[in-house]
Amino acid sequence: MPLAEKLGLALDLTHAVLERVAHDWQQTPSPKGGLAVNMPLSVLMLPETPALLAATLRRHGAGRRPLLLELTETEAIRDTARLRRVMLRLKRLGIPALLDDVTLGDHRRRLAGLPFAGVKRDRSLVEALPRQMRARHFLRRILKDAHAKGRYVIAEGVSTPLLHRTTRGLGVDFAQGFQLGKPEPPQQNRRGQTRLSPARRGGRAP
Repeated sequence: MPLAEKLGLALDLTHAVLERVAHDWQQTPSPKGGLAVNMPLSVLMLPETPALLAATLRRHGAGRRPLLLELTETEAIRDTARLRRVMLRLKRLGIPALLDDVTLGDHRRRLAGLPFAGVKRDRSLVEALPRQMRARHFLRRILKDAHAKGRYVIAEGVSTPLLHRTTRGLGVDFAQGFQLGKPEPPQQNRRGQTRLSPARRGGRAP
């Protein structure tokens, strides 16, 4: 994605990805939950992006389930007011956004006031939880803040029973990783990779 942005191809690449995943989603038998797509900041901030997303969903009939955007930050966010306006416009279209790849000591705390539906914990943070008290304290602070704002928290990279037990015990709302499901072609994907944790939830499900 950084290379596509450098070459001015980020929008074209994102459009191609959206077309493919919307088509595959339409072919998926009995899909559950929502369809999550990574979205670079440079594309999310374009004025034509909301209309592009809405048109793609209408064209492929993917509106039967919610579309979620995972904001990937490959460049600094300089205009948070503009980003807020874009996110609110998407929210009115029924397209929530998630803050993706939050790591230990993440510098994007200033984005906490934006209308994100949820936050995703990076695999590096999740894997540090069993052995680092600092990582557990950081996650607890994130959970407290997210749940106070009505958001859910997703743990990425949950690849072992230990990580699943740890994230569940800490109160993470959702877990994603090989412990719960591996990537499959859409026609075979009946399980998905994100599962509701039995831990108490403070936010809404995607």
